[in-house]
Amino acid sequence: MKGFVRFLIPILALVACFGVTNAQNVSNVYATQAGQAIHITYDLDRAADISVYVSTDGGEHFKKLYRVSGDVGKTIGPGHKTIVWDVQSEMEEFVSDDVKFKVHVDGNAESEWRKKLRVETQEKKEPKEAVIPKEKDIVLPYSTFFTLNMAYSPLPQWSFGFKVGGMKKVGWYASLMTNFNFKGWGNTFQEGECYGLTGESKTIRFSAQAGLVVRPCKPLSLLFGVGYGYRAFLYQVNEYWFDGSPRYPGGLCYPERTYQGVDLSAGLLFDIKGFALSAEVVTTHFQTFEMRFGVGFCVPHEKKQKSKN
Repeated sequence: MKGFVRFLIPILALVACFGVTNAQNVSNVYATQAGQAIHITYDLDRAADISVYVSTDGGEHFKKLYRVSGDVGKTIGPGHKTIVWDVQSEMEEFVSDDVKFKVHVDGNAESEWRKKLRVETQEKKEPKEAVIPKEKDIVLPYSTFFTLNMAYSPLPQWSFGFKVGGMKKVGWYASLMTNFNFKGWGNTFQEGECYGLTGESKTIRFSAQAGLVVRPCKPLSLLFGVGYGYRAFLYQVNEYWFDGSPRYPGGLCYPERTYQGVDLSAGLLFDIKGFALSAEVVTTHFQTFEMRFGVGFCVPHEKKQKSKN
């Protein structure tokens, strides 16, 4: 295509003087070179369907151009317009000393143009509503959490422990709580025995649970746990410790403060910028209650996307 580059500029100078049209509403046809393409400009005074033709013999014969873009085709509105012809994709060689272009009106598109304007104006006045993704489409990452816990019951009694788990929409956790006192576990007063109380007392608390995490939305998760719990109020008798259950007839009667069996819990977990905060209500065999609070961290694990390379 060296010939195209060499002869194009003087040829287009002739086009600027002799550009022709076949309709009264097209005027000022002019062509210029832009790299390996030709830009054909024209003025249109009313909407129309536009096509463009080229002649290499001074206007004796015209050939319709197809490798064109810009203001050409159906429903072109009025104004100053530009058509871009990709010469190399349509002609292997473009060499001539008498070239003319013709911008042709194929039909009156005034009504279609006005309809198009009304639609565009209406869309500007009434912008489309933003699409809010449904909650089911929101993907929550898998997260691991760990908290240190503290619990209090009106026995009065304090206990401490930890909770660890993982969650997405649904997850799991395991927890362990104790007050670190195990001496006297399971020792009960016997019927018919005489005991010399020293007046000293203390408590035992132990809880081991496994639970379910339900995560309806971030940052809120629901906690439901079940396991084994033991809670006792101990009395010192001589050098031994005994719990106050069961009561025995004929003698001193001590209030029953020993409970063991199923430990149930329910509460909330909040994941706020990597920090985990929890609050739960715990019952041992539905006979006693305590409040449990936890603070820790939560680490999300994003899935790594495989590279296409």
